[in-house]
Amino acid sequence: MHFPNRPIQVEKRMRRRGKLVDDRWWDEVMIANSYALLIGYLSMAVKGLGFLVLTWTTVVLLGGFVSTLQKKDFWCLTFITLVQTAGIFDVLLTEKLSYIGKSIWAVLLPLSVDNLLQRKCWVLAEFATIVQVVVFAILLCPLEAVYMFGLLISTGISMWRLRQHDYGSDADGLGNLKPALDVLYSIAVFQGVIFCYKTLFGFAKGSVVNTVLERMKFGNQVRVGISDYLLETTIGCEKNPSFAGGRNLVSYAVDLMGSKLPDDYVSGLRILDAFTRRMKISAKGFEEISIFFTRRKLKMFVQEHMLMKYLIMSASSTDLLQKLLQTLGSSSIYDRETRGCAARIVAQIAAGIRLEEIPTGVVYIFSLINSFETYSLLQPYQVEWAQETFEKNWYSMARHLQSPDLDSKEDSHEERGDSDGELFNAYKDLMEQGFCIIRKLATNNDNCRIMLDTPCLLQKIMAPVTSDLLHQIDHGAWHGIVEGSMKAIMWLVAATGQTGTKLRSKISSSKEAISTMERILDCEECDEKLQQHVILVLRDLYMDTF
Repeated sequence: MHFPNRPIQVEKRMRRRGKLVDDRWWDEVMIANSYALLIGYLSMAVKGLGFLVLTWTTVVLLGGFVSTLQKKDFWCLTFITLVQTAGIFDVLLTEKLSYIGKSIWAVLLPLSVDNLLQRKCWVLAEFATIVQVVVFAILLCPLEAVYMFGLLISTGISMWRLRQHDYGSDADGLGNLKPALDVLYSIAVFQGVIFCYKTLFGFAKGSVVNTVLERMKFGNQVRVGISDYLLETTIGCEKNPSFAGGRNLVSYAVDLMGSKLPDDYVSGLRILDAFTRRMKISAKGFEEISIFFTRRKLKMFVQEHMLMKYLIMSASSTDLLQKLLQTLGSSSIYDRETRGCAARIVAQIAAGIRLEEIPTGVVYIFSLINSFETYSLLQPYQVEWAQETFEKNWYSMARHLQSPDLDSKEDSHEERGDSDGELFNAYKDLMEQGFCIIRKLATNNDNCRIMLDTPCLLQKIMAPVTSDLLHQIDHGAWHGIVEGSMKAIMWLVAATGQTGTKLRSKISSSKEAISTMERILDCEECDEKLQQHVILVLRDLYMDTF
């Protein structure tokens, strides 16, 4: 008899349910989720065997043979029962270690503090210290040892009793006492073996994280985020193995971004930024050196983008989109790196943004194309503090406030030059992302109207062209920014209706812009693609003259 393959069954079931994306073949799902699922099933096995041991000891042995047990078997069974009822295997070993460390510190901290009470009432202080030491040594240490290693101790006791096998000279004549004890100790040993395997397998977490990073071609900046994803998924699967279903890094990152904790928000941003960086590198590789991607890989790229855009742009996530746009602001509470991450993410989804739905969004977006002097002066969160504290004089004061980017570097000319170079490259990347966002926004006529009505906005978009950065400064250094500006202008002049007419009129009235575009066409050093963009812009501008 022929049975259909499981993947085909799953795919048909997904079509019936109308699932948005098929994430079965995503790297984090295949590796991290599978690892967490295995840990979850091992935890279920440990819990199930623990419940069986607890039932066996309380109902069968203590209920039927309690009066005939030897003392050592009685105390062994009592300890095993206490271990099982303690539920010490409900959390990961790493969590236990952190809990134990915090509890020990809470006990030892008062002993090391030299306070006024200890100096004035030294007798009382000495007595309190002795009491704390006694409590710690006699009560807390044994309890913590049992809490940490109870199952291992239980396994050792069971192996010892199975090896000794001295249940008493009358055990054979007392019904099923001997086989009952054999079964009990065997189950306890089996439980301990599974627990040890689960614990040892838990130490493979670092290797799993490294594998995910390598397979997904992510950088080390998201290592902590992926490690947290793996930990949370593992803990969830230990409670319920179905927790891993429908869980992936994109949805996890968006959930983090919705958190009120800034650290969670930044972690989510970095994860999504890693997706956008990888997609950008993949697209560049395809365009420049014709890297081939399998159909499954391309489908994964499309679905990752689709899920990211849906989760951020959905009606229930309006606040999240607003929060993301606020991060772009030149005076946001985050640093330059976080601002760059947000810019790359917004650039991925910009085509779906409607500025009329987020009136303040235009201000945040166009702060991305400010001057280098404004960008390099202070971190965004420093700008906000300076403006609120010093008001009109903040700019003069800002020059005396050193940027944290340079705190870890020496003042040598060589190292300062490296830092300035990195800062300039980050600025160029931010500008390019800003023009990319503007270009995608300009595909919507209503967005073009709002941009037209925003004071001084068109001049900022045209600034790299009107100032002729290519010929006045350097072709190589400013090519990306000038090309980004030209692409944005190309989409703006293509606007329809009265909005398009006004935009073309304003752009064509700029003598500097027209002069630079003509110079680009005559320049042999200018890129051919850039010249093509100029031709398209000039064509649309001169169409209104007929």
